[in-house]
Amino acid sequence: MNFYNRVKKLIKSRLSKDLIIDLKELRKVGQVLNVYIDTNLFFRSLEQILEWININKAKSNEVSFSLTDNGQYYQFEIFHKKSYISYKPNNPKILGQQGDFDKIRRNLFSVADWEIETILDDKKYYKIICLDENTAMERNGRKNIISENRIETLGNEINGVKHILKLYKN
Repeated sequence: MNFYNRVKKLIKSRLSKDLIIDLKELRKVGQVLNVYIDTNLFFRSLEQILEWININKAKSNEVSFSLTDNGQYYQFEIFHKKSYISYKPNNPKILGQQGDFDKIRRNLFSVADWEIETILDDKKYYKIICLDENTAMERNGRKNIISENRIETLGNEINGVKHILKLYKN
């Protein structure tokens, strides 16, 4: 099953039926995507992101998915339009040190880069860099600890929550 069909199947099984879903920008590249990743960890992470959209569907019922070929990598975007994240920038969850954020970061570590563009509780626009080439994992006793998310102020407004996943080519 190709990437497009697998994502489409997951969306149909996991997202609420009352959401308006746009897959137009996913089909073309999604049918020929060629990456070598741990698909189980990737799709587990995707399931959690879809669950967040379900939880926050009262904020907005519009979701779009896109996939573009950017030369060295594919950029997969999930955009929950007109939504927002109800935390302050210094919240431990936003910093990726607790809960589902930490779980997704562990699943996607060495699988994909991940960032989120959104508005937070303080009504400012941010880019939350969850995983990239600067993210480190350290051993602390018996536990592996991933460095905190980096949070940057966005220079532009964003009307929603956009998850950006970079999948590097073979």
